[in-house]
Amino acid sequence: DSRTVESVLNAAAKRLGEPSTPTAVRQLEANGVKWAWQMAHFSEADWDQLGVSLGLKTAAKAELSDPSVSAPPANGTQEYKAHGGFTDRMRRFLLLPEANGREAKPLREMSALFLGILSIPVADRQSLLLALCELMALVSGLILATPFDLSGMFPRPLDSHAANIWVVPPTLADGMDALVAMTFLIDLHVAVFAVTLAIYVAAGGNQADDAFCEAVMRVLGNLLEFFTVGVFFPLLCLCFWRIFHHAVSPYPMLANIVIVLMFHHIVGG
Repeated sequence: DSRTVESVLNAAAKRLGEPSTPTAVRQLEANGVKWAWQMAHFSEADWDQLGVSLGLKTAAKAELSDPSVSAPPANGTQEYKAHGGFTDRMRRFLLLPEANGREAKPLREMSALFLGILSIPVADRQSLLLALCELMALVSGLILATPFDLSGMFPRPLDSHAANIWVVPPTLADGMDALVAMTFLIDLHVAVFAVTLAIYVAAGGNQADDAFCEAVMRVLGNLLEFFTVGVFFPLLCLCFWRIFHHAVSPYPMLANIVIVLMFHHIVGG
């Protein structure tokens, strides 16, 4: 909290509808207490030495926990920019407090996984971004044909080759094949966009600044999210469904699913 003790005590007095207490402000500043974050560490004995009323003390504590007056924007902004010119997203990634002294809020973005790139030298960023794009393209390309191995796992009805396919109701096999096709198309898009992004980084990513890297990381985050949600989990469901369909007894497969879910919960947690 970068507010001054005078602004805190004035805000506390304003809460009570009382006049300000310049005597208490001068006493605090005489003892080296100038900022609100110092007041947050006061003990009850420290408050008693200040000689203020019980009402003002409780109002000041309420003001410290729930500020009604924000810190001056120039102080907080200049302080953070003086230490490396961090953007708001980078400050939240590093868990640095906000300008008003509150804790940093989580980013809740997939691209936050790659924000550590901004902490390395500028000359090394292009090679690392290229490595990430190549890895994304490699993984998605290696399993590009996997959905077709899971296609046609269900028997077709005898009348599936009717003359007019538009009047035939869809079957379970049609639904699973549609899921296979969707998984393939999403994986293909991830692979193509990863290669395209690598070309873009190779062409214009020399001595990349923060804005360039953050734009690339947003695309990488979207690709990773599409791959996880649209490729990995559907393939996992298709594999379990195929084994479950061909099993004589479903109980071993159900036990396997429970074990995998427990493992996923422990690792994900």
